[in-house]
Amino acid sequence: MLVALLAIAVGATILSGLVTIYYDVPRQMGEQFRSYGANMIFTPSGSEKLTVDEIEKAEGKIKGNQLVGAAPYRYENITLNERPLIAAATDFKGAQKTSPYWRVDGEWPSEKGQTLVGKETAGTLGIKPGDTVTLVYDLEGLPATADEANKGERNQNSRDFTVAGILDTGGNEEKYIFISISDMEALTDKTNVFDMTELSVSANQNELEKYADTITKNVDGVSARLIKRVTQS
Repeated sequence: MLVALLAIAVGATILSGLVTIYYDVPRQMGEQFRSYGANMIFTPSGSEKLTVDEIEKAEGKIKGNQLVGAAPYRYENITLNERPLIAAATDFKGAQKTSPYWRVDGEWPSEKGQTLVGKETAGTLGIKPGDTVTLVYDLEGLPATADEANKGERNQNSRDFTVAGILDTGGNEEKYIFISISDMEALTDKTNVFDMTELSVSANQNELEKYADTITKNVDGVSARLIKRVTQS
C-alpha cells in the first residue's frame, strides 16, 4: 500500500509538471517575446489614413486581457535647423508597452511640448536632453526652412519643443523626432489621422492569425497583419 501511495504521489507530481509545461511555459515565453516589440500592425485599407474610430473598432475585436498595448503612429515631413526630417507622432505610454526595447537617454516625454530625438539625428545636430528645438511644418506639404518660416514666405507653422530624451533603438527610429499626437495636430492643423498602429498582443500564432483575419474582413478601412519575426518565434 505504501508503494502504491508513493506511485500515486509521483504520478500526480509528474502530471502537474506536464500541465505546467504545456500551459504556463508557452505563456511565459510569449510574455518574454513581447520585449522584442509589436507582433501585429494596422494599416489603411482602401484609404490613405487610419482614423481613431477605425482603430478603436479594430482593437475591440481583440480580447481586453490579451491586448498588452497599442501605439498609433503618424509621420510628417518637418524642418529642424533648416534640415528636412521626419517627425513621428505617437502615444508615448502605448509606445513603451509595444516597444519595451527602446532605450532613452533622459526621460520619456510626459507633457505637451516635449520630444524624443533619435540618436542619429541628435548626434548630427548636436542635440542633448534639455535643449530647445524649433520644428517647422509647411502647411502646403513641403518642408520649409527656418528663414522662410521667419519671413512668412510660406504657409507654415512652427513650435518650440524641449528635448526630454535621446532615443536609441538600433533601427530607423534613430533618424526621427517623436512628439505627442496632440502636438502633431497643433503643428499641422490636421486631426484624427494616422498612418499605422502597432500592437502587442499576448496570444499564440494561431490566435493572432484569427484576429488579423477577423479584423481585416470585418473592420472597414483597416488591414491587420502580423509581424512574422515575433509571432513565429
